[in-house]
Amino acid sequence: MQGDSRPLLNMRATVRRVVRTLLLKGGRYTRREAVSRGAGTASRPKRTTLERFFVASARYGFATRHGYRHALARHLARWAALVLLVAPLGLNLAAAKQVTAWEPGDSIRQVVEQFVRGRLPEASRDARITVQGPAAGLHFPRCARLQAQNFGAANPFGAQTVEVSCAAPQAWSLYLPVQVAMPQGAVVAARALSAGHVLAEADLAVVQRDLASLPAGALTAPAAAIGQVLQYSVAAGQSITQSMLAGPQLVHDGQSVSLVAQGQGVRLVALGKAMENGRQGQTILARNVQSGRVVSGVVDASGQILVAMQP
Repeated sequence: MQGDSRPLLNMRATVRRVVRTLLLKGGRYTRREAVSRGAGTASRPKRTTLERFFVASARYGFATRHGYRHALARHLARWAALVLLVAPLGLNLAAAKQVTAWEPGDSIRQVVEQFVRGRLPEASRDARITVQGPAAGLHFPRCARLQAQNFGAANPFGAQTVEVSCAAPQAWSLYLPVQVAMPQGAVVAARALSAGHVLAEADLAVVQRDLASLPAGALTAPAAAIGQVLQYSVAAGQSITQSMLAGPQLVHDGQSVSLVAQGQGVRLVALGKAMENGRQGQTILARNVQSGRVVSGVVDASGQILVAMQP
């Protein structure tokens, strides 16, 4: 921003008036007066350098009013040039102090946080929102009204980017990374567990984790895991997911089972023998003891094998 040029113009006019005045009044000594001053007593006041020059010059006959004025003009011209060179620098420094009002970083972060929190579900309004930036050396002019919007995919939790923009009085925009952390209770292994272990209450613990950091299918209640079998080993503190678990084996190979067929209001039960192990929901093979026929059925929660009704 450029400063007001009026002080510089006034300074130049003042310099011109001073030079003109000194030139008009500068030739106060004629050759005779200069000589008489040079011949003064020891009590005379101390002469200036310019006066000593003219006193010495008068003795050689070339100190004149005209010469005095021109010498004085050259002397003052040097100072006037210096003043005119330094004056704009002083004005520029003064103008530099008139710094544009910057938008506080706290105001920008507050707008972003309010925008992100307003888009969260009602049950997640206590989420922890962390806004990164703007950088300490990055400044933006004051804005009449800051606006925020999502940049890219609008992920309610985890990492996202928010665009902050200003339309007036000066247009600008910036992008800030945001991290949304939502505490959520998660079921984890209380100790290291091996594959095939049937989970009990003592094997599990509930800890607070960031919802965005939980793996897919993570369990939030221990009851969903108790009695289930781990399909592979897990470390202490590792989240328990549904894909890790399998129901207990309700049917074992060679075990006597009930074969149940039902449909259209009819329910038939026959004695059978399991030909493989089975958990709830699994489809296994069994042999009808009476007919010797091999059938396929689904193991239910009670260990029975549900067989499709034959036409």
